[in-house]
Amino acid sequence: MSNYIEISSDLQFLIVDEAPTFREALSTALRTLGYKRVLGAADGIVALEMLKTEPIGFIICERNLRQTSGMEILKEIRENPEFQRVPFMMMGSEFQKEDVLLGAEFGIDGFLKKPFVLKDVTSRISACMQRYQDPSSNEAAYEQAREFFMKGNYKKAIETYQRILAGAPSSARVRVGLARCYRALEQLDDAEAVLKEAIKVNSMYVHAFHELGLVHLQKEQVDAALSCFDSAIQLSPSNPIRYETLADILMRRKCFGEAEGYLMKAVKLELAYPVLFAQLGKALFSQRKLDKAAKFFEKALQKEPDNTSYLNSMGICMKEAGRFDESLGFYNQALKYRPQDIKILFNKVLCLMGMTEYERARKTLMQILKIEPEYEKARQKLAEIEKIEKSAKGGAA
Repeated sequence: MSNYIEISSDLQFLIVDEAPTFREALSTALRTLGYKRVLGAADGIVALEMLKTEPIGFIICERNLRQTSGMEILKEIRENPEFQRVPFMMMGSEFQKEDVLLGAEFGIDGFLKKPFVLKDVTSRISACMQRYQDPSSNEAAYEQAREFFMKGNYKKAIETYQRILAGAPSSARVRVGLARCYRALEQLDDAEAVLKEAIKVNSMYVHAFHELGLVHLQKEQVDAALSCFDSAIQLSPSNPIRYETLADILMRRKCFGEAEGYLMKAVKLELAYPVLFAQLGKALFSQRKLDKAAKFFEKALQKEPDNTSYLNSMGICMKEAGRFDESLGFYNQALKYRPQDIKILFNKVLCLMGMTEYERARKTLMQILKIEPEYEKARQKLAEIEKIEKSAKGGAA
């Protein structure tokens, strides 16, 4: 195989490093090499969010990030079926044997040792792309299994994972992939058995505990699920994504107190960021802890004051607390950014009706129906207002 591979100048790079000066230096180096599109992220949370919205074609990530390490970011990318597979190169001042072993398990495409010169960057990117494009690699097979899974072809995905397992019998990762397929098919005993095998071959594999927790939840074994989630947290205590994911799962199952517990752990460890603050606000709101909920919605808004979801949540919280004027203020602020958002407009209607401002509520409902004429909830509220006003006229007579 050649030592050099041609790479398009339009390939979009993502550099993940806490130091802005280093991100800029590496960006300049990449542009000097002819690559036009280079983005930067200061931490793993930002990087993972960018992967959801940007067509990233190559990741260069610092190993020793303070919050979510480079290896944790790699694990999240490789284990989340929703993320497309992209070349991933880890950089750092030193690498240990454990990095190489974990890299092999999670499909790392290469390493770049600091400090480096331009020639190093060129050769390492080329080597990474060679590994990434190798059709005989396990990563190519993992990608095929992921595509089958995402399309709902679970039996084909299982066959692909089993072929990988035959060549990598000590892999926990492949067993987690199998378990996801079994869980999707509701073969929960098979999923549980293969996950216990995964934990036996690698007791440090976070996602095996996480997935086993999901299996227990699906079996309605909540205590066993929480025990597995606790194990995952203990193995990865500084990864805020772990807390966010667990809280989301628990809240969808209406386990709001348990979700609050995990999120408060993250806050105490100073791992919280806007999404996590907002999640905690929702968990508290669902338990009618309105003052505490407002506190965390406010923290989320301090970081992202123009986030309409947070503004809407704060409006709901204020309305439920009977603080209608404040609620209306948050809705109006959200509508400055999204004036045709039906959900926010309807929540504003509920607030106005709570204030007995029926004429203003009617005007807002007409605005909603102009945007979406078939919106049944708006029609129902119009009828309700007409009934209230008719009753008031009858009483006055």
